[in-house]
Order: sequence, then C-alpha cells, then structure tokens
Amino acid sequence: MGRRRRLDLTGRGRAVVAAAVACIIAAYATGIDAFLIVGSFLVGAVVFSLFSAHHRRPVLSVHRTFGGGQPMVGNPVSVAVDIVNLSPRATGTVTWSDGSATGTGVSPEGVLPELRGRRGDVVDSCRVQWSFVPPHRGDMGVGPLRLGVEDPFGFARAAVSVGELTEITVVPRHVPLPGPGVLMSDADGSARRSNPRSVGGEHDITTRGYRVGDPLRRVHWRASAHHGQLMVRQEEQRSNAVASILLETRAVAYQDDLLLQMGDSDEFEWAVSMVASLVTHLDAEGFTVNIIESGRPQLTGAVHPLIGLARVELTDESRPDGIVLAPEGQNGSSGLGVVFAVVADLDAAMVAALTTGRARYGAAVLFVRARGVPSDLELRLRVMEQVGWRCVIVDDSMSIEQAWLSVSGATRAGGGGRGPR
Repeated sequence: MGRRRRLDLTGRGRAVVAAAVACIIAAYATGIDAFLIVGSFLVGAVVFSLFSAHHRRPVLSVHRTFGGGQPMVGNPVSVAVDIVNLSPRATGTVTWSDGSATGTGVSPEGVLPELRGRRGDVVDSCRVQWSFVPPHRGDMGVGPLRLGVEDPFGFARAAVSVGELTEITVVPRHVPLPGPGVLMSDADGSARRSNPRSVGGEHDITTRGYRVGDPLRRVHWRASAHHGQLMVRQEEQRSNAVASILLETRAVAYQDDLLLQMGDSDEFEWAVSMVASLVTHLDAEGFTVNIIESGRPQLTGAVHPLIGLARVELTDESRPDGIVLAPEGQNGSSGLGVVFAVVADLDAAMVAALTTGRARYGAAVLFVRARGVPSDLELRLRVMEQVGWRCVIVDDSMSIEQAWLSVSGATRAGGGGRGPR
C-alpha cells in the first residue's frame, strides 16, 4: 500500500504553468482569443496532471534483507529491497530512494525498473540494492521505501511511501584484540594465559607450554616428548571459565565530558566499544561472560551481550544496592574467575566497590580515564594496585587495541599499563 506524502510540479510542469500565464496575459493585452484558448488548455493539462499523479499510487509489496552479518557502527551495511507489483497496471516510470527514518543513511535516488501488471497469480518483481554506514549504535528503523510517481505528461510528481519500517539493531564497534591474551593467576599463585580453543589432538587440549613459575608437578612428560618442549597440564577446563566486565554507566562519572551536555559522550562510547571488544574476545576464548553495570540495570534479559550493549545508555539512577562488583545473584560468592572494569572516574563509590569486590576474582584488570588531578589519580591507582588490580590509564589518543596490549604486556601505549608493585 502507498501513502501520499507530497504533490508537486516538475520543472516541465512549472514551465507549462509559466507559458499558460504568459498566454493569458497576452490574450488580454492583444485581444486575441487564441492566446486565451491555448493558456486555458495548458492550465487544464497541468490540473489533469496533478490529479493523475495524486491518484497514481503503485500497489507494491516491499521486503528488506540486510547483508554483512550483524550491523555494527562504522561498518557498511548492504540493503537489498525486493519489490513486487501487486497491481494489475504496470508501474511506469518510477524513481525510488530508501533510508533510515532519522535520515542518518539514505540511498541515492534511482529509477525503478518498469514492472508489468499482475495477471492472476503471476507477478513481476525486481530487487534494488544500496548500502550505508551506521553512525551510531542502537535500534534504528529503515524505510519506508520512497517512490516518485509522475503523470503521463511529466508535469506533476507525487512522493509516495510504500512498505513498512524495518527495525535493525546496530551493535557497538568492536575490534579483534591482538596479542596472546590476559595474564591471570590461579589460586595457588601459578600463572596461565587464556589461549584460544584448540582443535588439535589430545595433547593440545589438555596441555600448554611451560612458563617460568609453573610447578614441576604439572609437567606432562609424554606431551613434552610429543611437542619437543616442556608442556604442563591444564587443570581448569575452558568450558568452566568465567569472566565479568564492569561498565561505568553512571552519568555523574562522565560530567567532565563536554559532549555529555549535548546528550552524547565520546568517553562512554569508547567504554561501550571496549566492553564489546572484550565480550567478543572472551566469548571466542571460551569464557562465560557477565556484564555488570554501575548504574541502574539495563541489560537484564538481553538476548546477547552485544545487543544489550547496543541499547545501554547513561543513567542518573543508581542501583538500589550501590555498585556491586559481582554478577546478578552472585554477591557474596567467590572464585568468580577474571574481572575487567571499564570506568571513567575513580570516585569514592567506585574505589570502594573495586577494593571490596576484588577478592572474589582470581585476576582483575582496570581501564580508567586519565582525568582529574594527577596526584589524586595516582593515589587511587596505588590503592587499586595494592589490592591486586592491574591498571591501564586510558587517554583520548589510546585505541582499544593499544589498551588491550598494555594489559597483555606486549606494549605500553597511550597512558600505559600498570601492574601490582
């Protein structure tokens, strides 16, 4: 079905109207009736064209599909629009354009192939394609399809919208995290790194390379002979690995961000992208990932963490129980694996939550913005390090990859990484 949105004259129609006015003026000025007849005829033609364009509404079925996987901020999204003519009349010359309801992505205008009229169950159809780059995360609507319909003379044009709005969810930008992984600590003080899932033989599944500090009792001599190097047993199954990520969602923590006054925050978007990258990486490593919010919970019931992160917003509402560094229903539990915290400001409430909750986890990594008085930040970072947090100071020049490599020890970029002293 189509809905009329605008009716206007084309350039040709305006020229005809101008000619009609000139003829009528000439008729009164010269007294020649022929001018009046011609002018009246031209006016009648334009009126007929407007009437024809107004009532010429194509009856089309519109269906959209999106390519390229889950839409992500900054990545091109291909859109295919399948159009079927359900009317017994041919479509004629029709222009088309498609785009998001907010105007953030609009296709160039094109000419729709002429579709024959429907004959019984036989219909004519076509497919048009375009692409756009989502500028921001969240739910967005694409459509309806906008058509430009002209009368047979080309004097008038009606803009008609066809089809319904198609909802898509654009997930935050997330990047592959390079490097060997995050250094973690077992309960007995030995070290291990999170390695990707292995698809090799028995030795690859249950063993890994020896590292300085590994107890000799863990050496697997048969696997060592097989690989030609010392190998140690993996005592913890990857399927049981758990990771938690704290995301700072309190608006008060981003008050120094000037863009926050305009309803946006680059610092918050960086934090969301960092969390999304961690979620993707840890999920690929075999971890069960829990996201913890410092403000009012918004991710409860999300189908997937990335979908939840697409919709998360800054909030002025605090959690009823304050900031708790534990997944829902696990406050008071211990042995919760590894924890990451992506925060904007180490205020008193955040410092208290991070210090008291640290003991629940075997390893802890903190990403914090370089803001405020340097001496105050240094003092609070020392407190974090004393309870076992590995700290990475993030500034505006640091990318997500650099922040991650600072953790793994492969490089020290931007603000740099800091470990327990």
